[in-house]
Amino acid sequence: MRLFVLASLPAALLGTWNLGWQTLLAIEGGLVEMVPAWLGVVANLADPSAAAERVLVAAVMGLGTVVPLAAVAIGTSAFWAAVFARMRNRPVDAGWFTSAWLLIWLLPPGTTLGVAALAASFGAVVGLHIFGGTGRYLVNPALLGVLFVHFSYPEFLTSALAVPGTVVGDWPQTVDSGGDAPAVMQALIGIVPGGIGTTSALACLFGALMLVVCRIASWRVLAGAGVGVLVSGAVLRWGAADPLAQLEVWRHVLLGNFAFSLAFLATDPSPAPLLRSTRWLYGALFGALTVIIRVLDPVHPEGSLFALLLAGLAVPIMDHLVLRRYRVAGDVS
Repeated sequence: MRLFVLASLPAALLGTWNLGWQTLLAIEGGLVEMVPAWLGVVANLADPSAAAERVLVAAVMGLGTVVPLAAVAIGTSAFWAAVFARMRNRPVDAGWFTSAWLLIWLLPPGTTLGVAALAASFGAVVGLHIFGGTGRYLVNPALLGVLFVHFSYPEFLTSALAVPGTVVGDWPQTVDSGGDAPAVMQALIGIVPGGIGTTSALACLFGALMLVVCRIASWRVLAGAGVGVLVSGAVLRWGAADPLAQLEVWRHVLLGNFAFSLAFLATDPSPAPLLRSTRWLYGALFGALTVIIRVLDPVHPEGSLFALLLAGLAVPIMDHLVLRRYRVAGDVS
């Protein structure tokens, strides 16, 4: 589980800086008001003509926002890990920190400390400990925690703010129902609005390759997801008139939470399929559902998390059907 933390460090560091950068741009552009006082003071230190100074100020602003969220999420998860360990008279679950760590980077910008604590609690209790801990849960606990925020506090998604505040102008979404998308290099590197640590497809790709090389993640899940995105994107682009459907198919890989969800959630060995063939199906279903939800559901233009939840819940039946087929054929592998 420590390897998931190490593999996600590049995405986390770049996402922290990008959070501060988007915050700085929002304050300078007058897109938000009523920001915390310390953010306004730090933003005023940045000379618009000094690029290096602005980069440093953005890093400070990002760290100042992320560190309290991380402390709350990790502290809450540690509390529940200790409670369940004491109740069951067992050692503290080995995966509690990894679940809390991944949750932090999936949280929408502007999430308050109280909501972060609720998300961490929901993910830890409902997603992890009720099922018996690491290796036994059906769906990644970080995924359940962030979906709790999505359903219970949708204002954090619609505002797309990098800091708590009041919207006074239009804010560019990473993915929106109108089909707008950032420049390719910006989306690849991660200098776009989005989830705190999910914006850099390049950093997520590096983390995924690290997990594959260390034999923690299955390359079949990654490849299957790519096939699912390409096939469903091509079909919908041919048959739908929605602006998002008209995007180049490969751009769906760069948008939203898809890269982070694929690299660090879909590859989680606990809820992963047992059979090689099922891993292909699991990845393909995740990729296909991501594009389908984005294109056909205007209420949820960013469909990666919902797609991963549905694909994860389908794993037991897919494993059962594939295993049954192999048994009939007399070959289980």
